[in-house]
Amino acid sequence: MTSAEISAVRPIGMRWHYGLSILLIGVVLQLLFWWMYVEDPTFSAMSVLWVWPATLFVFAIWWTVFSGWSGGVRAGAWGLVAVAGVTFFGVFRLEGSNGDMIPKLAYRWTPSAHEKAAEYLQKQSIPLAAVNEPAAEAPAATVPAITDDDAPDFRGVLRDGIVRGAGFRKNWAEVPPKELWRHPVGLGWSSFSVLGDLAITQEQRDDEESVVAYRLDTGAPVWKHGDKARLEIVVVNGGDGPHCTPVITGEWTYTLGGTGVLNCLATMTGTPKWTRNILEDAGTAGKPAKNLEWGMSATPLVVDDLVITIPGGNPAENLNKSVIAYDRLTGDIKWTVGNFPASYCGPRVESLGGVRQLLIFHGKGIAAYELTDGKMLWEFGWTNMPLVNAAQPIRLDEQSLLIGNGYGIGSARLALQAASDGTWKVEPPVWKTNKLKLKFNDAVLRDGYVYGLDDGILTCVDIANGKTKWKGGRYGYGQILLHEDTLLCTTEEGEVALVAASPTKFEERARFKAVDGTTWNHPTVAHGKLLIRNSTEAVCYDVAP
Repeated sequence: MTSAEISAVRPIGMRWHYGLSILLIGVVLQLLFWWMYVEDPTFSAMSVLWVWPATLFVFAIWWTVFSGWSGGVRAGAWGLVAVAGVTFFGVFRLEGSNGDMIPKLAYRWTPSAHEKAAEYLQKQSIPLAAVNEPAAEAPAATVPAITDDDAPDFRGVLRDGIVRGAGFRKNWAEVPPKELWRHPVGLGWSSFSVLGDLAITQEQRDDEESVVAYRLDTGAPVWKHGDKARLEIVVVNGGDGPHCTPVITGEWTYTLGGTGVLNCLATMTGTPKWTRNILEDAGTAGKPAKNLEWGMSATPLVVDDLVITIPGGNPAENLNKSVIAYDRLTGDIKWTVGNFPASYCGPRVESLGGVRQLLIFHGKGIAAYELTDGKMLWEFGWTNMPLVNAAQPIRLDEQSLLIGNGYGIGSARLALQAASDGTWKVEPPVWKTNKLKLKFNDAVLRDGYVYGLDDGILTCVDIANGKTKWKGGRYGYGQILLHEDTLLCTTEEGEVALVAASPTKFEERARFKAVDGTTWNHPTVAHGKLLIRNSTEAVCYDVAP
């Protein structure tokens, strides 16, 4: 080799050090982010999307401009990258993601669950609600009275995740759940509400946000109401379609779509009584309030003569419309209050200090209001970087609440104190823990212990001191119900498990696969039936005691 050839090679060798250094810096940054977010699997996974696109972009510039290789070699390498990319995306397609925003892939030649659902729904014969003939009075059809065996609201009649009535049998090993029916459904993360033999949910069907009623025993469709609307999620995590659960009050059912459409429908027929758009009502003329990244997800609360919604708003605009209370029979606005961003947790009412309080867990924290006029009683800041508060607050006793969220923050027990002049004071938290991070998964309370999913791991926490009693079982971002001494847990992958609700130890007693695909929807138990659904499929099991 001549001296000229050696001198030509040396710079290339030295330049390789730069390329390797770029990749090494990427590795170091990735390890640093993983260490920083060791308590938060979501940000830990997302950090890959921050570090490696930037690292590879810099590496690509070095390779193209400064590596010193000949133009043919550099072009050949880019050609191999292009072929690999085309091959990869020709073989795989994106099928959403899990709760930690890790993408899921599927082969392109296999029909997607959405395609299967669309084919099924096109063939489905279902009565349409009489959209052009609004019902002025309660329908003539007989409406069953709500009993303890019904599930008329989100997570049960009190929104606490506790199954009342006969519930479900516990000896699944000897008498496993029996499948009664199964069929595709439209997109959406709503769960079922049940009254008698009627199970109502929400689905996205093409360009219509639909409320659909099925027979509980057979899965046969009864009626459908549709609104021309579609929530489209542009981020990796999430999915198109409505998120809220219908609320059945008897003759009327109330629904909220992902784009803010609020309906009052006749329960037995789906005929609309009135319709509003809460984002339009929360804005100014011609300028609705901005929707959330994952859409309107806080199931409305129907209490007394009101329908309570949380459209949220821009605090800088000072419109005082973050919470809107409607007349349940007319749809007229009764009062509005608040200047804070919305989040994904539905309102609920609890008795604290002998006073019924409307609890609103919004993007910046939790606040309590009087039901009659929306007067604020107290507030407490509790938030995270994406402003996601999605888990229901839990009343622990007359003077305290448990609140929790995800993204590395965790849970706290708040102590409330009422003064003689009617004002309220929120003491500093009795305790805080980042070992119960309720990202978008609700917990349940039994005999002084809270059971919830700490970023996917089932956890038991003592409410007296916030100490963890045990952690066990990976369920992903599933959901939990409680009946007597047993937890019914759905996993993110569509499994159902029974776990002992005991602080002594973690004990899973049974598990089976119910549906395929990402399953974030809350399960429903009513009249001895277990309803499971996700964004593509619904199934009903006999679990009667």
